[in-house]
Amino acid sequence: MADKTTRGRAVGAEGLTAVADGGPWLGDAIHFFLSAKRAGGRRLRTVDDYRKKLELFQRWIARRLGGDDAVDVPYTDIGADEVEAYVVYSRTNAAWPTLRGRTTCRSLGAASRPSPGG
Repeated sequence: MADKTTRGRAVGAEGLTAVADGGPWLGDAIHFFLSAKRAGGRRLRTVDDYRKKLELFQRWIARRLGGDDAVDVPYTDIGADEVEAYVVYSRTNAAWPTLRGRTTCRSLGAASRPSPGG
């Protein structure tokens, strides 16, 4: 398995690509998702809210799957069970910001799915 604490960029000129170190990475998928939302005309505040919530998920899942020093994971390692565990965790941990609304849960699902044609 790839070292999840450091990595090279997994995004090439063609978009998200699988690389030898286990990518494509969740951070790149989040970046791609947010760029698409900005290009689609979403308000800056909405995109910023998506970013904050997705980055919280990214940090949580990286630690869960890769250990305390991990900062990112291949998004192919993330499935419905991990997203569900995060929703439960965020609702039961008062120190962690809570996910609210269907939009955020859809954002988590969209960021963890492979891009079309990829």
